[in-house]
Amino acid sequence: MNGYATKPISQKNLQTIVATWCFKSKTQVLEALSTLTEDEDSRALKMDEPALLIDEAILVDLNRFLGQEKFNEILQLFLISVNHSCEAIKQAIDSQDLSVFIREAHDLKSTSATFGATSLQVIAKDLEVYSDTDDISGALLAAELLLSCAKRTIEALECFN
Repeated sequence: MNGYATKPISQKNLQTIVATWCFKSKTQVLEALSTLTEDEDSRALKMDEPALLIDEAILVDLNRFLGQEKFNEILQLFLISVNHSCEAIKQAIDSQDLSVFIREAHDLKSTSATFGATSLQVIAKDLEVYSDTDDISGALLAAELLLSCAKRTIEALECFN
C-alpha cells in the first residue's frame, strides 16, 4: 500500500491521491501521455482537470496566511519560474542534457508543492528520477509530459489569481 484516503472520501481528495501515484513507471508515463487529449468525450484521466492540477486548499491557505497582495506577488514569481524552467527543459530536450533535467525538475518539484501544483510536482519528481538514473528515454517522455502539464498548470493558476 502506497497511499490512503481518510474518510469521508471526497472526489477531489481521491483524484489528488490517484494523480500522486499515477506516474511511477515509464509505462505509466507513456499511458499518461496518450491520455493528454483534447477529446471532451474521453473518459480517460486528463491532466487538464483542475482537481488533478491544483490543490486549491493549499492556495487558499497560502492566500490566507500571506494576504492577497503578497500572495499575488509570489504567485507571479512562481509562474515566471515555471516558464523559465520550461524554456530550459525545452532546450535540454534538444540536447538531451540530463543535468539540466535534474536541476530544473528538482526546483519545480519543491516549488510546485508550495503552490499546490500536485501533478506538476509528481511529474517533476519522475523527471528528476529518470534523469538521475540516466534513463534518457524515460527522461525525455517525462520532460514532454511536464511541459504539457506545466502549460495547463500555469493556465489554472492564472485563473486563480
